Amino acid sequence: MSNEEIVCRIQSGGDPEGELMTQLWEQNRAFVIKLARRYRGLAEEDDLVQEAFFGLLQAVRHWDPENGVLFLSYAGYWIQAKMTRSIDRSGVTSIAMRQSIQKYRRFLSKYKSEHGT
Repeated sequence: MSNEEIVCRIQSGGDPEGELMTQLWEQNRAFVIKLARRYRGLAEEDDLVQEAFFGLLQAVRHWDPENGVLFLSYAGYWIQAKMTRSIDRSGVTSIAMRQSIQKYRRFLSKYKSEHGT
């Protein structure tokens, strides 16, 4: 069953036990972990994965199939938003510092690809 079909069934009230939500989570777990690894060093990966679950719940509540957007694309926004808010709330790094770290990592990656080291 596709993500979109699962979400439509959840939204219609066809998931009182949460089995479909569990299936949706398992189907998209690799995607969530990939997003969590972007923020490695800013927070614990397990905490980010937990926040991602809440982001997935928000996406299920707000996704509208009539807009023509794939669910996973829509959910990516909510998942990242929950992760970044969690990092910001933790107070370990400020928003400006987090952005500087990301900018530095992008520079490093580009430099390594151009110069090989």
